[in-house]
Amino acid sequence: MSDSRQAACNQFGVSASVYAAFENRAMRLWNKGKRHYGAKAIIEVLRYETAISDDDKELKINNNATSKIVRLFQSLNPNQATMFKTRERA
Repeated sequence: MSDSRQAACNQFGVSASVYAAFENRAMRLWNKGKRHYGAKAIIEVLRYETAISDDDKELKINNNATSKIVRLFQSLNPNQATMFKTRERA
């Protein structure tokens, strides 16, 4: 991960490894033609994949982190920003 992406993760308060895994899955979906998708679905896939993996390394993903991860994704990938819906911040 580049230094600028690491800095962005720090700024948004998101784990770099969680973000990298999320971005990888989101971009794979985008490249398959999916223009709208649920961020929570990707998070649950990440939880499942790490739970069944053999390396005993489980990603810790707080449910409240999803909106931060999506906003980080949108800021780093402006061409794919419409893939996830977000609410206006109060």
